[in-house]
Amino acid sequence: MLNNNICDICNSENIDTIFRYNNTLYYTKCLCCGFIKKNPNIVTIDYSIEYHTKEKLYYSKSLANNYFKRLAKKINPNQYCLEIGGSFGFFSKYLQEYKQCIVRNIEPSIFAASYANSQNIRTFNNIYDLDIKLFDYIFLFHVVEHIKAADIKNFINNAMALLKQGGVCYIFTPNANSFSLKLLGKYYTWLAPDEHTNFLSSNSLNYLVDNNEITLSILEEIPAFIHYPMPSFLSFIRKKLFKHKVNDFIELSENTNVKPKLKKIKLILVLKNIFSIFVKLERLLFYPIYRFYNMFSSHKDELVIELKNVKNNLKIK
Repeated sequence: MLNNNICDICNSENIDTIFRYNNTLYYTKCLCCGFIKKNPNIVTIDYSIEYHTKEKLYYSKSLANNYFKRLAKKINPNQYCLEIGGSFGFFSKYLQEYKQCIVRNIEPSIFAASYANSQNIRTFNNIYDLDIKLFDYIFLFHVVEHIKAADIKNFINNAMALLKQGGVCYIFTPNANSFSLKLLGKYYTWLAPDEHTNFLSSNSLNYLVDNNEITLSILEEIPAFIHYPMPSFLSFIRKKLFKHKVNDFIELSENTNVKPKLKKIKLILVLKNIFSIFVKLERLLFYPIYRFYNMFSSHKDELVIELKNVKNNLKIK
């Protein structure tokens, strides 16, 4: 049985409850290493079938483009590269086309993996099926926060075991020390309780890789809106007022016996487009405010981490 009073990263018993999300869900923070954990620490999404959909294709490509621009100068051409949790394979595609790298992708989503393979990105559902044993680079873009807290150490160890000596692993993950997280608590955009189980800090990462096999560098902290849409108050209100997504309304309309189904669906889509325009205007209006706010916030939302495999003595567990 898991003990919520012991930190999964540094084994400290100095744990404090920082806020409750609802009657059954609460968040704790290790006062020793700064690791934040959702309790109960469970994943409620089946990533093989639920997480990636056709609607996320454009969004995923935009994210991959942002990641590639940020890391392109650090990646040498003609290298063996592995992306873990690479969804539709867009980042791997950039590596393949612009760096002439040999790429592999690990993605549990059946739909996303199928799409990536159709784009000539060799994609597997787990690391044990890989046809290449060692890589020069490994990329983990917002994957670690989806792993159960008790499994993080093994997960990082297994990823690092796939690196050649001198190979580098880049990790992007939410920052447990984010000022926005402290300020907003349960209203923090990246809390995403259905998906995210934990938040690492720079200090907890030091405990996570506390051995002479790996060197750790925190490259930078960046605001969330650099890669992800800024928080929208309009979207927050809509979610409170309307629990269903637009696609749910369309499906409901198609299944009703009312004759003018097509008109109803068109009306829903028109309203969706109007709402999207207002959200874009809202974000345009608030963009300078977010820029100004992040200039003075002590810790940003996202950690960019570089782990280097020094001796290549790690083994997959």
